[in-house]
Amino acid sequence: MNKQLLLILALFSSFAFASFKASKVITPPGTVHLENNLYIDETEISNFAYQEFLYYLKTNLGESSPEYNAAQLPLDTKVIYMSDGESIPLKTYAEHPAFRHYPVVYVTWEQALAYCNWRTRVVNEMFYMEEHKVIRKDVPDNIQQFVKYRLPTEAEWNKAAAMALDVKAKKRLDKHNETNIIKDGKVYNGYFSESSSTYPEYNYGTTPNEKGLYHMYGNVSEMLDEKGTSIGGNFTSSINHLSLSPVTSNKVPSKVVGFRCVAEVL
Repeated sequence: MNKQLLLILALFSSFAFASFKASKVITPPGTVHLENNLYIDETEISNFAYQEFLYYLKTNLGESSPEYNAAQLPLDTKVIYMSDGESIPLKTYAEHPAFRHYPVVYVTWEQALAYCNWRTRVVNEMFYMEEHKVIRKDVPDNIQQFVKYRLPTEAEWNKAAAMALDVKAKKRLDKHNETNIIKDGKVYNGYFSESSSTYPEYNYGTTPNEKGLYHMYGNVSEMLDEKGTSIGGNFTSSINHLSLSPVTSNKVPSKVVGFRCVAEVL
């Protein structure tokens, strides 16, 4: 089995591809339904997902390709500070299996867009392969697009963030005496402690909201479709600095900024 096919199979598994029958997308990979034809990632993009992106560029376009070089993170110049005061190189955080399902950080807006475009291509190729029972080398260049991934607008992000926690989730939070973010009578996902942290958390480390979305507030701020803006607070934020729509200007790459995608079913 060649490396390209192995990669596609790995992508199929890691993105948890949904059922695909008769040219109809049921749910775009890795997302939950938001409204109409719009879906959103259940978690922030992980280190593992971004490493798959890099691997694809490396094996298909080569290490010397502009695309591969443009997608590189500043692994040799940045560090992540852990809770014990020690620091680890960004390379360790980005590539070590222990941090596989932690959010990718120090990524630029342009790199986030490139990831969205790559994901759009790979997912549509996979849908085509499933429908036509072919392998990747037999997929034509201009195939029908079933789904498109991109960065969310502010309104889309806020709609996803405003989903109230379900009753069971609220009871779990109360049981552990964790702080709920309450606004206009709703309890929002992404609860905070009274003190800030020094590094991101495991992508599935909180109780999801009723849509199944994790870390809509906190962990890392999330880039929006408008360049230079992010939303949602991060692991350095305290509860006193949060509101439903805390859009901020950000300088990326940054240790506190990552992203998640929305997907449009076409």
